[in-house]
Amino acid sequence: MIGGAAFAVSAPAKVNLVLRVGPTDADGYHHVFSIVQQISLVDRLRVFPRRRGIRFACDASSVPSGRANLVVQAAERLQRAAGVACGATVELEKRIPVGAGLGGGSSDAAAVVLALNRLWGLGWSRRRLSAAIAPLGSDIALFFTDPLAVVEGKGEQARPVSGRSVSSSVTIPWVFVVVYPGMATPTAWAYRSLDRWRQAKRRRSTLTGPSRSFPLTVREREIIISRFQRIIRTPTPGPVLQNDFQETIQAARPVLREVDGLLTRSGAAGVLMSGSGSAVFGLFATLRSAQQAAEGLRRMKPEWGVWVARPLRQCPAVRAIPVETRWS
Repeated sequence: MIGGAAFAVSAPAKVNLVLRVGPTDADGYHHVFSIVQQISLVDRLRVFPRRRGIRFACDASSVPSGRANLVVQAAERLQRAAGVACGATVELEKRIPVGAGLGGGSSDAAAVVLALNRLWGLGWSRRRLSAAIAPLGSDIALFFTDPLAVVEGKGEQARPVSGRSVSSSVTIPWVFVVVYPGMATPTAWAYRSLDRWRQAKRRRSTLTGPSRSFPLTVREREIIISRFQRIIRTPTPGPVLQNDFQETIQAARPVLREVDGLLTRSGAAGVLMSGSGSAVFGLFATLRSAQQAAEGLRRMKPEWGVWVARPLRQCPAVRAIPVETRWS
């Protein structure tokens, strides 16, 4: 096996087209409801045969090294679960910004086990691979399902919006301009901020009427899902974008309001923050209009990260590569 093939796979970013956050449960976890689209902004991973242990290298200094990285944790967890004696060298080309709400770390973890599944000849299903590393993060599961997915529970329940099987080649008819203003948002801090904001709002609402119920009903979830199923079949002026984090995080990060305004003035049909931030995306009807908007933003704000990305139609495939492509 040490002299065998090496493998490569892309790890896509995701954006949340809808993100509703419920209250905490008895274990202190928030339940969510989300419509998630994977996009063509990707990290790239390569795995090579190694006699023992997991060796990890990355081209970005902002990424944790060793066992602090989810890629290493996922590789070692799969190694133990499968009873594999040999190891692997893992190389990561990082393009998805860290702490942006784009799911880069979870996507990298999913991608590495998909590649190692081939390298080690395990033949495991995507469901089994997902279950093996599920304890590492609640949103890892979404990277094992369709690129346009419904996510529920603590984030661990993911299924295709289309109601069909994985890689069913459906997508929303929009092009994304993704903007990262260089300011990471820690996820735990974002949830605490949202909880405090809601508590304050409830206290104020006791003077004017009953507080709003934040968890979605079954009927509300069905309406949102059916709306996106219609968008798949017939392009509309744009989905109804919604993110429960947006108001809270924008209040703490005023630069996000600036990003929102610039995307809107650039012609975006809809603008929303992804996840708990700090990346913001705009929806554009054509690739040309998206590219023009991105070029304008790069000129105005060269310190920001700006990407044009298409929605993925299928899950990235693992492919064989020459062993000689390993970094020196």
